[in-house]
Amino acid sequence: MKLHISLSYLALGIIVSFISWPGLSGPFLLDDVGNVSLLDNTSSLPGYTWYNFLADAPEGGLGRPLSFFTFWLQKDSWPSNPFSFKIFNFAIHIINGFIIYFLSRQLLINSSYKVSARALEISAFLLALIWIIHPLQNSTVFYVVQRMTELSAFFTLAGIAIVLQFSKSHTLTNKERLTIFLLVGTCYTLAVLSKENGYLLCLYLWSLTLVRGGEVKRLQLEIKLVYIALPIVLFIFYVYSIWPEISSVYQRRSFDMSERLVTQISVVGDYISQLIFPRLAGSGLFNDDYNINKSVFDSLKSVVSLFVIAVLLICAYLLKDKNPLFSFGVAWYFSGHIMESTFLPLELYFEHRNYLPSYGLFLSCAALLLPLLTVFRSAVLVFVLLYTSLIGWLTFENAKIWGNEELILRNWADENPASPRATVYIADYLARTGRLEDALATLENSNRLMPDHLSLRLSEIILLCRLQRPVERVVDEVLESIDSAKSDNAVIPAFEELTTWAIKGDCAGLTVQSVLSMLERLAMNSGYQYPSVRAQIEGTRAILYAEQGDLNLTMASIELAHDLYPQPVHLIQQALYLSSAGLFKEATLKLSEAEMMLDNQPWYKYRSDQQIIDLRRSINSVYKDQ
Repeated sequence: MKLHISLSYLALGIIVSFISWPGLSGPFLLDDVGNVSLLDNTSSLPGYTWYNFLADAPEGGLGRPLSFFTFWLQKDSWPSNPFSFKIFNFAIHIINGFIIYFLSRQLLINSSYKVSARALEISAFLLALIWIIHPLQNSTVFYVVQRMTELSAFFTLAGIAIVLQFSKSHTLTNKERLTIFLLVGTCYTLAVLSKENGYLLCLYLWSLTLVRGGEVKRLQLEIKLVYIALPIVLFIFYVYSIWPEISSVYQRRSFDMSERLVTQISVVGDYISQLIFPRLAGSGLFNDDYNINKSVFDSLKSVVSLFVIAVLLICAYLLKDKNPLFSFGVAWYFSGHIMESTFLPLELYFEHRNYLPSYGLFLSCAALLLPLLTVFRSAVLVFVLLYTSLIGWLTFENAKIWGNEELILRNWADENPASPRATVYIADYLARTGRLEDALATLENSNRLMPDHLSLRLSEIILLCRLQRPVERVVDEVLESIDSAKSDNAVIPAFEELTTWAIKGDCAGLTVQSVLSMLERLAMNSGYQYPSVRAQIEGTRAILYAEQGDLNLTMASIELAHDLYPQPVHLIQQALYLSSAGLFKEATLKLSEAEMMLDNQPWYKYRSDQQIIDLRRSINSVYKDQ
């Protein structure tokens, strides 16, 4: 490797390390805990292994086993050392930046721009530098759980780099073609096992074929047939097979599919704006207050976004022969958003969705600036250096925020006053740090501003319980508003905590019956009819009925939960309640059903979460008692 190339890699690493280092001292956030906290089992459960951890990991798609395996490798650092997890993320980000630099060199040096080789080398370096230090990348690098995004991007980039590297040869032997096939196929598989959007490697490769006369010309047929056409066909069949499930997920969203598709126009417009014109504010994780559009013409932002998107796509088509790198960049960017910014019932807005797609937008900008070097060389150079310095400063300042838990939560709450999630998290932080009165004031104020968000009122009840104050007033408010409350993922966990308080009897005005009344009303809310959500509601009701000593209602609630969302746990729970009532014969029948279900779900035998372990022990104890 030439010395100047080695120095470029070193410079990329040093610059991004200096700029991003303050953010590595930040805490675990949001989904970090839900995904990584299973590592607690390594100390509490003897014999807990990596395959138990992967089996226990939150389900979704293929389960992302490769990403979760990297969390397992850091089990000794959980939960006391978030820095260790973040530095792991950061290392992957630097490696991805190196591959971006490699791709940029290959694409620019072999382009048809009439500028010097030195200028193209510098452009490739600056392009990689802008990508690696852009402030929007902070939401991926400093958010531990988004290692999934980074790993998927790494294997995707590796697959593309392999295609470019091998296609340098004027003639490819059959052995070389087979090598490409196996290596790219391996990268494809590992990308998908890291996160489902690794599947988009097929579209990134398709965008690469738009570089007319480029290095991939000799491989276009193989790429199109094996890695583009076949995966797209398989993906269409897969989506068709799970379409009923996709449709049902929308039942627990505050938007339907058409509203999501329309709103994504504004979302993508926002992404483009933040990538080209980055700003210090508005960068974070709390985006549950994003405005939902029912029509493109609902807002000026939506109309402008549609115009910008249309202009980019039209220009990409018109310039595909004159400026193929521009077309390639546009195709790359929108290909990267095909999965998460279209019809899938995901949350509306997350910055990490731009992690890999953003490279295409930056490359398109470079493709427009490079021809200007022959006429406005000094002006272009000054502009690019100032722009790069600006985003470096913004990232450095933003990293300081990510590195301080109170600062980050307060900043995001101030920037997103209509975000229930931001309010709950800042209130939780204030409560954890002993400022209970401040936490209560925060929740009360937000409840006045957002009366239709149930999780805020439930959080207020929990905090009043901790303060040992009466909760009747807020319970009555919940009962009055619960029928029209918006769907919220934080509601079920809040009810589970309220159930604990009610059973303990340590909260004035909160009784088992009052929690049951709220849950009964919640079960009729149209936003909580998704099978797994209803099953959780019924499971919580069963616990409360059992506390009241009503075996019939307890069994009926668990039975309904099982009908809605069949799980072996439901049958084992029924067996436990039956055995505790002395009905050992009936309990044995339920246990037999549970064992049959476990045998038919092989993956379950590796599940080792505490509930499954305790229930299995209870099964054995029930059998011994008979």
